[in-house]
Amino acid sequence: MESRGDRRMSQTHQRSSPGASDRGVAYGEMPTAPEIAERTRATLITAGATVLAIGIAYGLAFLGYALDQPTHRLAKIAAVAVLGGLFAARPRWLPYVICLALPFGEWLPVSPVPFLNTANLLVLGSLLGVLTLALRGEARVLIATPLNLPILLFLGWLMVSWFYGEFIYADRWAGGIVRFKYLWGVICGFLIFFVVLPLVRDRRALWRLVGCLLLSGALSIIGPIQETIRDGWGTRTPGGLGDINKMGAYLALAAVFGLCLLPSYKGWKRLGGALAGLLPAIGMILPNSRGAYLAFLIGAVPQALRTSVAGSAVLIALLLSGVLWAPSFVRDRVSQVWQAAAAEDRQIAIDMESGGRLSIWRDAAELIVERPLIGVGYGNLSIATGIAAGNYKSAHNLYIEVAGQMGFPGLFLLLWIFLRAWKLGAAVQKRGPRGLALGRAYHGVILTLLIANVFGTRFLDFGLTGFFCLLSAVVALEERLTSPRSARA
Repeated sequence: MESRGDRRMSQTHQRSSPGASDRGVAYGEMPTAPEIAERTRATLITAGATVLAIGIAYGLAFLGYALDQPTHRLAKIAAVAVLGGLFAARPRWLPYVICLALPFGEWLPVSPVPFLNTANLLVLGSLLGVLTLALRGEARVLIATPLNLPILLFLGWLMVSWFYGEFIYADRWAGGIVRFKYLWGVICGFLIFFVVLPLVRDRRALWRLVGCLLLSGALSIIGPIQETIRDGWGTRTPGGLGDINKMGAYLALAAVFGLCLLPSYKGWKRLGGALAGLLPAIGMILPNSRGAYLAFLIGAVPQALRTSVAGSAVLIALLLSGVLWAPSFVRDRVSQVWQAAAAEDRQIAIDMESGGRLSIWRDAAELIVERPLIGVGYGNLSIATGIAAGNYKSAHNLYIEVAGQMGFPGLFLLLWIFLRAWKLGAAVQKRGPRGLALGRAYHGVILTLLIANVFGTRFLDFGLTGFFCLLSAVVALEERLTSPRSARA
């Protein structure tokens, strides 16, 4: 439950929030009838214009795409247009919708219209909502946080890297549209951080969003369960993210976040938080990603040891007894690593068992030495290693991939984001019991993400980048709303 101190802090923020209207009406005051009418008119105009714009875009695409398509596609166009107008009219609902959509990125409806897929519409709709609130004097477009600068610089260097790879080597490396698709997905994931900040009004809304993030993590097991029912027990399942290892990493993040946040809840909310942490933890066995298992251990155990002796004992007991209760296909995957490590020719055995990761890392390292400043351009590393060494595979390591594609400046900016995030988590731990639990959970998520990306590029993805950025926005807002400056304002 929210304490009286929390409510006073929330009310203080409402009275002093920069989102007050330009007419001087703060959140805590009752607007007059003319002001209500003016805001209603502006909202209806915004919603109507959004419906019209989306409807025209989809309608033209439908006519140009094929005139003999089933009529249900017209119904989808109309539904998307209506939802677009609804979200434009009520933009503060969008963080919750985005939160629930994150673990189902590959299941969301697609469109023949470029940039009008569901994920893009959610993010762009949020941006439109922020601009609408800013024009009505109810929010700022950009809120200052410690993460703004490193994220913006990383995105800027990412665009430079893409431009370099696309236009300098366009005569050698094909597939620019595919690369831009992945680039746009990364940008949308980072944009979530900036659009959530102005759309969350106060601490009550902030902690509702935390609950929504816990619910999203619990629901993320739906995809792996459904595919296991369809394909059979023991089949590795990619779930709603469409990738086995990314799905495993997402479940690990959700599990660590839910379990580390337990001390902030009491009563039935504590039971709900426990389920939100345990469900994705159990669900990790379905994608059966060894990198996700290791990331979960490194992310969860240290935070558990800092939080509760009893909880730590239970967690460690469950992990140690895994040889007894873990399914055979999980034990087989783990034992294969030990067998490779104990082989006579250890390096070759580990390389074969890891899908050739050691060979890929060696080839990528040679390219990094050749191009340390700018890399080979975003999305080009697998093609570059293929041309240089005949190895057309992903780097299977975020840090090598970023250094190879964006040079050492890109790697530095990426690590700067994580360093700033870690410091932000440490700062929010000093802001009361809730801040302590949230900061520790955030540290657990950062550790999990750092380890998961040693074995593959898990971070530069709409779902995983979105999870990290949405949680980062929550932590930044908690730090901002509970700071002494906010209390004095």
